[in-house]
Amino acid sequence: MENKMSKRLFSNMQIHLIIKIFLVFVFLFAAGIVTLINNYTDKSIIINEYNAEITINDSGDMRVVETWDMTYNSMLNVRFRDIDYNKFPDDYPLPINPDNYANFDVNSTSLTVFKDGVNVTDSINIGYSFNDDVDELGINVDCEPLREKCESLFVDLQNVGGLIGDITFVYDFTIKSAVSEYSDISEINWILFEYIEGTIKQGEVIINLPINTFDLSSFYLWNHGLKTSTVTIESNTSMKITFEDIQISDVLSFRLLAPTSVFPLIATNNIFIDDGINKEVILLFEQDIVDSEARGLFIENNAMTFTFGISLLMIFIGGLIYFVYFKPFRVEKNNEYSICDTPSNHNPAIIGYLYKMRKTTNEDFTATVLDLILREYLILVESNNEFELIIKLNQHKNIEELKEYEKLLVKWLIETIGDFDQVSTKKIVEFGQESIDSAKLFNSNRKSFEAMVKLDSEKLDFFDNKVKIHKIIGLFFALIPFVLVITGIIMSLVYSINIIVSIILMFGIFVLYSFSISILDRRSKKGQELFKEWEKYNRRLISSNDYQKSNVQDIDYWEKNLVYATSFGIAEGVLEQLQVNLPLTNGVSHDSRFLRVGYRENTNNYGFSIYNINNSYYNGGRLARITIAASVSSSSSSGGGGHSSGGGGGGGGRSR
Repeated sequence: MENKMSKRLFSNMQIHLIIKIFLVFVFLFAAGIVTLINNYTDKSIIINEYNAEITINDSGDMRVVETWDMTYNSMLNVRFRDIDYNKFPDDYPLPINPDNYANFDVNSTSLTVFKDGVNVTDSINIGYSFNDDVDELGINVDCEPLREKCESLFVDLQNVGGLIGDITFVYDFTIKSAVSEYSDISEINWILFEYIEGTIKQGEVIINLPINTFDLSSFYLWNHGLKTSTVTIESNTSMKITFEDIQISDVLSFRLLAPTSVFPLIATNNIFIDDGINKEVILLFEQDIVDSEARGLFIENNAMTFTFGISLLMIFIGGLIYFVYFKPFRVEKNNEYSICDTPSNHNPAIIGYLYKMRKTTNEDFTATVLDLILREYLILVESNNEFELIIKLNQHKNIEELKEYEKLLVKWLIETIGDFDQVSTKKIVEFGQESIDSAKLFNSNRKSFEAMVKLDSEKLDFFDNKVKIHKIIGLFFALIPFVLVITGIIMSLVYSINIIVSIILMFGIFVLYSFSISILDRRSKKGQELFKEWEKYNRRLISSNDYQKSNVQDIDYWEKNLVYATSFGIAEGVLEQLQVNLPLTNGVSHDSRFLRVGYRENTNNYGFSIYNINNSYYNGGRLARITIAASVSSSSSSGGGGHSSGGGGGGGGRSR
């Protein structure tokens, strides 16, 4: 019996901490899973394959014929293909000539759509931004967000049942003057797309060049931003980029270097001769990008392993902080107390504050009321209502002799809630819901009671006065995961890598470690010695063997023990022993202060008064919070991309 009750006591003291830690882990796990789902398993739009055939002519014009083989699993109606043709973005890092720009050929653009293998182009609405066409909402077709040097191609499939099932889009467009010529090399540096509606399973980009006589070593081709891609220079006129598993945030781009004479008819304004831009400069620039991508890939591949290592490090640091600064003091063997003794004469709320590590609970309120009844400052009587008790003020006692928190409690119950003479437990329950003012007053007095218990308890030096300093030392190490979170965010932006799960978990480590350090506490040596004495007393209270050996028949003893048992949260166990060891005879009933009140002989319900007082306080506080919450509610109203080499072009696909 003792072992069983001890386990239950341990559970009561630790369960809230365990639940909090568990909820933190659940939150982090759920956040990670949600992120994974959002990034990888959204199957409403699937791009089965993307193929592009790019043909560059002698003038450096680029014709693109691209095929998007897509599956729509949710009903949509329209798609936009945004095509940027700005040759050099604003943040382009190499020298440029402002006159070296590209143009979109509005006279050689076409669009073909297949639904479930059937050509439906003639049955759907097609619009182009360069023709000032409008979409299905009557709004001008345009890129989103609106920007210069971007054209948008629009299709509306409502006439053929909308975007559902297998849809294939074939876009044919030409970018004029896409190639730039420098002193010793020509280049085309282009982004085909930088945003898409879904992941692309696989695809390829074929690049065709004019016929020439150069060997393969004269050509250079790079692809950036894709983890699973292969670049192949098949001949001096044909090159290929193949890829798999492009994510929504990835960018498909390429940079091609070729001898200047491959494009003999290039326009004069596309030629830029400057010492700051040539073959060597571009090769070094590309090598920097390759190195950066390698670093980013290494970081991405090892992020989870690193996060796991940091978690072990923080567990070690947390354990070290605990053992150095927060491990309870060792105390000498406790003095032996008989079951009839209490280890000290401290009031129950003070002992509760010591026992529960600076916490004051509903049970401490009830224990204080019972203690005041036991000391005859308050008198407990029955009322005409079977389920109601009356707490009366003993006018013959001077409440100024009481501690501040006890005086507050008496005035709160008798004067604020009661009629200056008495208060019923029913009135305590109802007071918090009478009005918003009474609800706030209930909460205010509750907080004041807890604050005064804390104030009186802290004067007794029950707790280590260096706890705050030790917590600061412990929290200093929280900078490790916090700095790594910031570093991870910066690296994900700099290297365009997806380490969001590691960042979330690292932030979770920071929160969990900080939370764990913040709740650590330690009693002083004096407080630990007293705690150990009361802990032994607590065990004796719930030990049936001790009761049987003692055969205690003193009602004062039982009521005094029940006061502390109430504060410890074990009153139920003590009452079980009481029913066995102390029949409520007339003599016992006459001497009782609160056990006799509300006693039901047919059920031996000794605990009626304890439960009634405790429930009145608990329900009064609950109703007060509900009243305040309802008042607040009624008065308020509710209201990425992957790496690229910084080339021109861009855009992407949008469906709705």
